[in-house]
Amino acid sequence: MSTGGLIADFSPHDNPYVLRAFSPQGIAYDGTLLNQDPSNPDKTIYEYVAPTNQPNYTLSFWGEIEVGRSGDNTNLSVGTGDILKSQTIIRGNAAGSVFRLFQFTQPGNETFALMYHSHLRGDFRFSAAQDISAPSDVVGLPVRFDGNEGLHFKNVEAYVPLGQLYYQALILDSVPANDGNFTLEVPRLRDPSVPHGNALNAAMEHFYSFAVAESADAGYITARVALLANTPGSNLGAYQAIVGSTNLPDSYNTTHGYSRWGDWFPCRGVGCPAVPVTEPVSRNEYNDTSDGIFFRKCTSCANIPAFAYMLTGADVRAGSTTYHCPGGSNCGDFTPRGGQGNTGDRYYRGATSCTASSGTDYKCGYGGTYNLSASTSALTTTNPSSLIGFPNAGTPTVISTDVVNIGDSRAEGLQVNYLKFTSLGVN
Repeated sequence: MSTGGLIADFSPHDNPYVLRAFSPQGIAYDGTLLNQDPSNPDKTIYEYVAPTNQPNYTLSFWGEIEVGRSGDNTNLSVGTGDILKSQTIIRGNAAGSVFRLFQFTQPGNETFALMYHSHLRGDFRFSAAQDISAPSDVVGLPVRFDGNEGLHFKNVEAYVPLGQLYYQALILDSVPANDGNFTLEVPRLRDPSVPHGNALNAAMEHFYSFAVAESADAGYITARVALLANTPGSNLGAYQAIVGSTNLPDSYNTTHGYSRWGDWFPCRGVGCPAVPVTEPVSRNEYNDTSDGIFFRKCTSCANIPAFAYMLTGADVRAGSTTYHCPGGSNCGDFTPRGGQGNTGDRYYRGATSCTASSGTDYKCGYGGTYNLSASTSALTTTNPSSLIGFPNAGTPTVISTDVVNIGDSRAEGLQVNYLKFTSLGVN
């Protein structure tokens, strides 16, 4: 991990990596509570727990992909193909991650089980441009990569829960052909043949963690409660009053993950902080290298011609193929992005509220709301061209730049209900 020293506080004595046998309380697949009596536990697990806090450290690796080889793949010295060499650099940490081994409790499938809750944070970079001083396409020969080029992700934070203790597991198994390949599966928690109206047992209540009664929209509503609960300046109570929700269940932050790329995102609708009428100062500059997702050219490459597009948003709930926008089906000042007047198009923007003279798709960069139940008013928006050195409204928002920052991205309420991986590499 390091070529010149130690990583300070990687695993200090008062916050170390812990490897132990343990009997924590939990819930079986059928909803039965486990390990309620500490002196007489029902189940014992084996766990490996990371420190709760760590400094960032650097991981890096390089790879090769060759396609279309003209020779035998078992002899790399014979034949040629098209090759791509790449490097991946991660500077961050995995504090809070946990790996557990236990016996699965699904009736008839009480097998060896795994569980991994991954916490990752830091900066990531993937690049392929080689330093022009010594490039090479020889298989197996390490090269020096360009010091800047690549796809960069700054201020990343991700939590992905794969399995839940006792009642949801990662299971290893062989394939039916017994040819050396294997499967890695998270079985479905709820049998698809069981009617959706059947009440959830304790295990499934823990897993789904609804803040309202079970319904078609319960997952969406709970995810929005979680979003507002973690948004500074929000009015969570206003949203809860409309949907009739309780506070977020304690189990939600264990069973639901997230993936956040960059440290800012727009919040729209009831309960959100007041929407600004001008570009917020926290929005990434078009060539920002300190936050979000950005592409960077190689040292000897020409600048990148880039566009500054407007912000868009959409409601992607099941059954929302028709967008009923605030204020009625005609949407008032808000029209579909394509300008077709079709309320089935769920991508909306402020159509006439831009300060630019023409109000085209490329110049209306901010404003409006994208939540089904949100109240709204037309907002005065800013022509992005004025923010990047083009003060005239008629100038196209095209930038020649060495860095293209495409903004931040967040996915909240991630939940793995079913997953199956099958290897195909053997023979």
